[in-house]
Amino acid sequence: MKGQDVILGLLMKKSLSGYEIRDFIENRLSHFFDSSFGMIYPTLKKLEQNGLVTKKTILQNDRPNKNIFSITQKGKDSFLGSLQNEPKPDQLKSDYLIHFYFGEYLDKETLYVLTKKQIKQVKEKLSSLNYNLKHWQESGMTEEQKMTYDYGIKFYTGSLEILENEAEKLEKNLS
Repeated sequence: MKGQDVILGLLMKKSLSGYEIRDFIENRLSHFFDSSFGMIYPTLKKLEQNGLVTKKTILQNDRPNKNIFSITQKGKDSFLGSLQNEPKPDQLKSDYLIHFYFGEYLDKETLYVLTKKQIKQVKEKLSSLNYNLKHWQESGMTEEQKMTYDYGIKFYTGSLEILENEAEKLEKNLS
């Protein structure tokens, strides 16, 4: 799904500012949607030009003005149409795994250090997902949204198990 479709999907429930859209993508979708935050405002501008969203500017004292974006009927139709498209196959992209794949050209100490860093990152991601899941369940989330968190938690839990086993093997080889 393209970034514009994700933004339209977020606007289906309520109007949001660009900052709020960024927060959703960064905190609720980042474990399965890869996007640069630099795409949000240009995409919103394009969506507005195409009549898929409208923008309301709220004047604020002592702060920059706030733009609130709302989806139009044309935008709703576009988003719902995008949901009818067949999802593309998932792709696992991992710089760590690329390094490890070519690990025969690295010493075992380097592989061990890389693996320990990866374990730390995965633990942080798991911690964030668990915290956010609890927080958003309290404030309301759909069963479908919860499934995406369960999926992420299982994915990172499995990854962590493999990484910890590999770190143990590497540590034994260093002794």
